[in-house]
Amino acid sequence: MRFSIKRLSTYITTIFGLLFIYLFVNFSNFRIRYSDYMIHYSLTKENFKQSDDITRNSIHYTNYEFSLMEEFSKMHDPATFKKNGLSERCGVFFDFFDKKDKDWKLRTFDDATFDKNIVHKNSYFKDELNKLYKTKKNSADPHPDIVTRKENVTINNMFLKRVRETKITENLMADSTTLLRIYGQCFINGPNVGHNEELQETFNRYSRKMFPFFTNKLPVFEGINDEIIEKSFPNMQNGYNGENYEFDGKNVVDFIKRSSNGKGIVISASSSHVKDLVKLIQLLRAMNNEFPIQIVYKGDLNNRAKSNIINAATGEFKDIIDPKNKASSHPESIEASILNNTEKYGSKFPKQDLWFVNIRETIKRNYKYSFPGYTNKILALLFTSFKEVILMDADTIPLVPLQDFFETQEYKETSTMFFKDRSLRDLNDYLETNYFTKLCPTSVNSMDSLFDVKPITNHTLSNPYMTGYRHYQEAGVVMIDKSKHFLGILMMFPLAVWKEPVRSSIWGEKEMYWLGMSIAGDENYQFNKYSAASIGEIVTNPKHKHYPDSDASEICSSHPGHVDKYGRLLWINSGFKYCKKNTHFRDRNKFPFETFLVEEIANLYDSPLKIKHGIVPPDLPILRRPGSPFELRNENLIKDDWKERTKDMDELSDEESIKHKQKEKVNPQKGWNKNSICSSYQYCAYDIIDSHPHNDGSVEKGHKFVFDDELVSEYDYLGSIWINGRTKSSV
Repeated sequence: MRFSIKRLSTYITTIFGLLFIYLFVNFSNFRIRYSDYMIHYSLTKENFKQSDDITRNSIHYTNYEFSLMEEFSKMHDPATFKKNGLSERCGVFFDFFDKKDKDWKLRTFDDATFDKNIVHKNSYFKDELNKLYKTKKNSADPHPDIVTRKENVTINNMFLKRVRETKITENLMADSTTLLRIYGQCFINGPNVGHNEELQETFNRYSRKMFPFFTNKLPVFEGINDEIIEKSFPNMQNGYNGENYEFDGKNVVDFIKRSSNGKGIVISASSSHVKDLVKLIQLLRAMNNEFPIQIVYKGDLNNRAKSNIINAATGEFKDIIDPKNKASSHPESIEASILNNTEKYGSKFPKQDLWFVNIRETIKRNYKYSFPGYTNKILALLFTSFKEVILMDADTIPLVPLQDFFETQEYKETSTMFFKDRSLRDLNDYLETNYFTKLCPTSVNSMDSLFDVKPITNHTLSNPYMTGYRHYQEAGVVMIDKSKHFLGILMMFPLAVWKEPVRSSIWGEKEMYWLGMSIAGDENYQFNKYSAASIGEIVTNPKHKHYPDSDASEICSSHPGHVDKYGRLLWINSGFKYCKKNTHFRDRNKFPFETFLVEEIANLYDSPLKIKHGIVPPDLPILRRPGSPFELRNENLIKDDWKERTKDMDELSDEESIKHKQKEKVNPQKGWNKNSICSSYQYCAYDIIDSHPHNDGSVEKGHKFVFDDELVSEYDYLGSIWINGRTKSSV
């Protein structure tokens, strides 16, 4: 083959051109990587901020990929694989995964590193330097406040190691939730695999791997007529008529999904909750409740407590209120109020269908400490025999018949009904919202997509928690149909056993209900329209208002309540007493009680809450844009605006709050102000606040609800029932 000089010259020029482009691109990438690398090793505050930006970008959920995705895709072309039936895909995947990691099981990650300060390098350095100063002082170092270059480098290397380890932990956790979603698609949401012995065996085996803390035993159901059920679920759907399927001991997850039945109330409790339980059950009787009740406990409900609860559920009306009691003859007594109103409100006080459910043997003993107290509610939700569940706290106060909850549009459309918490200006962190998003299905080209799991949407990504606020859900009442959202319930268990970052990112278990569902790829849930309201009476005396010159209405209360879209008050939390803490003497010198007699405060605290009004403050602005963007410009602008504003009452120092007990000639800046009344359980709510971000006199408005006299009278009656509830044990 003959080449002309011209053609040869063209070839050489092309080759050198391509080589130049290759070297330029790679050198540019090298420069960027080198620049990023050097930022991590520069120890100035400005470089700390740049380091945080780089780390936030590197851990962003969009960069996550299931650890075996690339290898699996090389063996099974994704486009071809997706054309196979679900059963075939499931068999292929779990066969592949068994070969890659046959000993895998869900980890608690107790021994793993997860450090939230990887995106707060300055804070990390401050903490480590303080430790270093302390060590030097204790060792009589002549210069304890001097830090050498070598010591700084050591701390920096420690920091970079924490970054690497935290990234590994986070990705392993995301791998775990990905696996659980595939398990769910194959065995929970998909067709029954019972006809396929091989898949059923895989289902049984992976149920033990996914939930290694379960003993594969059922709870013990104890009926109040000495009925004991240990190897099956009671049939609650048809008045106990019907076949009880006995558990074969192979797969407790499968059994619970297939055998849950009926509707009912579930309360997680121990002996310490007995007083509230007795009051709640008597209140339910006054409201003619017909739903069965299961009290779920972990071996920590003694016989005396059970006896008290049984008496409350089945005792005669005279045991609840004795008409011959001298106090009942007084026209203003609580007893008289009850006696005079039972007929008016149609209270029949039916005996309750009560069960105790002991879940102690359902959890392996070596996992005992993996489930702290608040996670008992998650265990109760799973192990109750009910299919449709009203999960309640012992101090919850329903104010409408429970059947009305099942009749809400939200429940009818989604088989869930969740309730929003107070819209407090308590903030979470980028790392937290990014972490939870990473646990969710987020990509159309992921391992999830091979099993038809759809990415989450703004239904999750734009909610208040995911856009920057600590509190979204209040879990005093949770309604859910287990059979329709079973994988979402199962997904709560990794969250329950993972200590960090979960336990420091959410309050108890309360955000786990919607999180579990979203992580499962199930966004078919709905919240009540309004955030929690402050329930009580609007302050009318300017001398008792924290903002006496403001047009804002003010309710100071320790009781959050939940008003539906029609203005009905569905329920309140924290019992029915004005204050559930015995702090009247301690509060006597606090505003607005300085002018009250101690006896007046004591009587107020022990009395039922007077329910006349509710205030839902204005909504909060979106702090962090949906999708957890790694640049924080919008977030920082809003925070800077808040810093420039007038301090609210709960932002004053102790010295300032003693000097200024009221804020005159200003509006509140936040919808909720916390105070120290009632052991700091009390919050003051406002329906008008200064507008964000314009500090120009414009305001934002929330919602004010006024309950009519007939409702107020009914609430008084129900409050009397609850306050009068007493423990009366036969043991």
